[in-house]
Amino acid sequence: MSICPRWIYNSNMQTPCDLWSALGAKCSPSFTPPTSPFDFQNFRPTDDACQCNMVAYNLMGGCAVCEECRVVIPGEWPTIAQWKESCKTTVFNNTLSESLSNGLLLPPWALQAPNGTTWQRAEASVNAARASSTATSSWTGFGSIGSSSSTNRHSDTLGMSIAIGWFTFIILLIVAKVICWCSVICFLVRQKRRVPAYRKMAAYYRANGAGTQVYLH
Repeated sequence: MSICPRWIYNSNMQTPCDLWSALGAKCSPSFTPPTSPFDFQNFRPTDDACQCNMVAYNLMGGCAVCEECRVVIPGEWPTIAQWKESCKTTVFNNTLSESLSNGLLLPPWALQAPNGTTWQRAEASVNAARASSTATSSWTGFGSIGSSSSTNRHSDTLGMSIAIGWFTFIILLIVAKVICWCSVICFLVRQKRRVPAYRKMAAYYRANGAGTQVYLH
């Protein structure tokens, strides 16, 4: 029975052996992954599109980890170069075609080429953790889903709207004050211009006896 580390499963809890078997069956219905004890050094892939790719090679490494339930030492299984040697009539690809990947829910670590010459459990584990962290950061609160970039864009838009609102309010406040002061100044100027006219009118009325009150007893 296969015992795999948690990070090595896909989101449907399928093991690398399950996925490798499903991939291989697309080219050869009778294909089944080797079981424990896994003959690492002597195993070679079939010369077809389902095996001559980096994904199949990675799944092979993950399947070996599940079957053996231990850290596999480099040299106990074929290197990438040795895997490619079996692809004599088939071009080795780093990715899967759409027809081959269709229906397969591949874990992120299976899609990344190893940095060295051989698939490494530790490296794949780091890739799986990094992918999981990236996926988690894309979730926002209250059950909604969104990318961090869309969240940032939303925050930027909200911040810009608030800034525009405050700017508009300040402009309107300044305009209102200017109008108020202009009204006061205009009133004072009109009053200042009216004073000489009022004085002349008052002098005229006094000279002509206006304003004198006659009381009858």
